[in-house]
Amino acid sequence: MSRLGKPVRWRRAVGVMCCLWAVGTGRPGEAAPPRCQTAAELERALNAGVRDVVWSAGTPVRQALTTLAGTQGIAIMLDRRIDPASGIELSLHEVTVAEVIAQLAAQCDAAPRVLEAVVYIGPRAATAGLTTVAAERRRAAQQLPPALVARLTAARPWSWEELAEPRGLLEELGREAEVTFDDAARVPHDLWPAADLPPLAWTDRLTLVLAGFNLTFELDALGQRVRLVPMPVLTPVSGDYPVRLPPSERAVLARLFPQAVFDDATGRVTLQDVPEEHERLQRWLERVATQRPRPRGASRTVMTLRVVQQPVEAILQAVAQRLGVAFEFEGELGERLRRRVSIDVRDATLDELLTAALEPAGLTFRRRDDVIVIAAP
Repeated sequence: MSRLGKPVRWRRAVGVMCCLWAVGTGRPGEAAPPRCQTAAELERALNAGVRDVVWSAGTPVRQALTTLAGTQGIAIMLDRRIDPASGIELSLHEVTVAEVIAQLAAQCDAAPRVLEAVVYIGPRAATAGLTTVAAERRRAAQQLPPALVARLTAARPWSWEELAEPRGLLEELGREAEVTFDDAARVPHDLWPAADLPPLAWTDRLTLVLAGFNLTFELDALGQRVRLVPMPVLTPVSGDYPVRLPPSERAVLARLFPQAVFDDATGRVTLQDVPEEHERLQRWLERVATQRPRPRGASRTVMTLRVVQQPVEAILQAVAQRLGVAFEFEGELGERLRRRVSIDVRDATLDELLTAALEPAGLTFRRRDDVIVIAAP
């Protein structure tokens, strides 16, 4: 009888096999969580724990973000300057949703910016001051006549169809707030994917439309005309932080914050960047300083897995590597283990996944203590 564990040599098999394997936090059979509607709800969702997330090499970043948004109930908007087909590869265990998003973005030289109930993924440098600018535009709107304040600050949901044009979105916002854009021609022609945003103030929705063009806006004194202006360049500030991180976490920090400089002599990291990046670094350090949470409300591991014509043995190797389970085999099963099968399961327990993988090859399984025994009937 042989035992199947989780050696590093199986990593390549996982990359070849998996189109997507994301282990979520819900219970089997549950629908996707409701969409976060407020900043507080989004913060709770971002701090929730995820047990395992695996995307194989070459997975398009938009596909990964769309899947994550759906399974976690959050709104994610990808900046037009990020190629949605950019390939990512990610394998994480026991992390928060926020860290998953940050590491996905980092592979595209991007960073997440939280604007109320939306996570905006944009180029790291170009969007460094996005949330600061959005807050300034909200404050400016508050200084206008009361009737205008109500139109510009009331939170409303917003959606658009596939192939929407950003100029058309500006026209829609103009009609809603009864304002005129002086220089909408500064927004070039483009075609955008469909979007469904939670309630946001008018100013925030306009900020999101313009961000990908490196633009923001100014309202005249009467709040009737809007002028498009370049996104301001914020002044970097310097700060240093004590860090006590293992090498693996230091490598993550270096990917998430390329401007960070380590000083091994003092055990500190120095960051020269805009205030928003300092806030993001502080939040990240706080998260890694505490024990990463287990998925809340998850009584069993729940998996989504799509496999096309892969050997049963490769699937079991991937399961062993990612979930830390051990397999043993009874009898001569070589031919059956080499049989290629296809799997497409969503929100499946480990037992359900094993059944889907083994039955087509004429195999069964049973549990013996902490080992799963694979056998022929």
